Amino acid sequence: MSSCALHQIPAGDFADTLHASDWSTDAFPISASLDLTAACNLKCRHCYLGYCGAVKPQKSTKDIERVLDILKELGVLFLVFTGGEPFSRPDFKPLYLKAKQNGFFMTLFSNGTLLDDSLMDFLAESPPRRLELTIYGHSEQVYETVTGIHGSYKRFRHAVEGLLNRGLLVRLKSMIMRANAHELDEIREWATGLGCDFRYDALIHPCLNQDTLPLAERLTPAEIARFRHRDRERRPNPLHTPPSTKTLAPRKFFFECGAGIMTVHIDDQHQAHPCISWREDPFDLVTHPTQSAWHAHIDRLRRKPAPGGACDACSDRAHCQSCVALSMLEGGRPAAPLSFFCELAKEERALER
Repeated sequence: MSSCALHQIPAGDFADTLHASDWSTDAFPISASLDLTAACNLKCRHCYLGYCGAVKPQKSTKDIERVLDILKELGVLFLVFTGGEPFSRPDFKPLYLKAKQNGFFMTLFSNGTLLDDSLMDFLAESPPRRLELTIYGHSEQVYETVTGIHGSYKRFRHAVEGLLNRGLLVRLKSMIMRANAHELDEIREWATGLGCDFRYDALIHPCLNQDTLPLAERLTPAEIARFRHRDRERRPNPLHTPPSTKTLAPRKFFFECGAGIMTVHIDDQHQAHPCISWREDPFDLVTHPTQSAWHAHIDRLRRKPAPGGACDACSDRAHCQSCVALSMLEGGRPAAPLSFFCELAKEERALER
């Protein structure tokens, strides 16, 4: 394909085409997310990093630049900088420019509260593919109840306004929980009123160390099902599709999704994982920076037999949102049935009748 033809394809269409392609499983994923840090300036009550409490020493600028070069050599095209809060690193600018120079289509995940005018001017000069900012509440009181940091609401609003005024593509998203669920409609109306795409999720999970403290903020299955059902009646949302009516054959292998094939997550210590939730089989990307090494690792993991237990042959598997990674986090073992997800599937089916 000529470079001239490439310029005639919208970036979103180009990305969708690539992701829909039948990529060989012996290649490294074309999409990667990278934790620049586990540190964050907020103390959100639902944080899966455990309020960012136990943070290991940050990798150096040179270490991260090495990982960016490895990802380029492995054929990654789409890269997300995330964390923690990526803008909390003082070397964010050179790392971002390095990623851009390596040719990645860049997306930035952030809470937005550290984006001052200087950083926003910098991004306007070298724009990412998009920025995805998380909004925690419509009112200042609710927003800061979630974040735990005074002044974070005004800094977030300043960032959204500043980014949009500079012509940058901003998508807004929210985690809906007990503290802010009553403001969901106001959050959505504010976001869409700005011309931003908006999505939300209500599936709060335990911390990566299996601490269940964030679950205190999780809505009940019935509450989540009602939100989703209402939204499906109002407008399509790819995250809230109707529950499937089909029945799947018993599970044969450990992973049934595209984890490790279509996507890969690299944590702040540069260990690669098939997804952000499964951390039981870390892969040292720096020590083994080859496609063949990753393929051998992920093939071994994906071909492991299904963990056994009630979930493998459950008639509700087609519309259950649990998986071995979530079972491990919340139940302590990959075969653990999670009553929350069983109940959620039941509630959603009942509403769709």
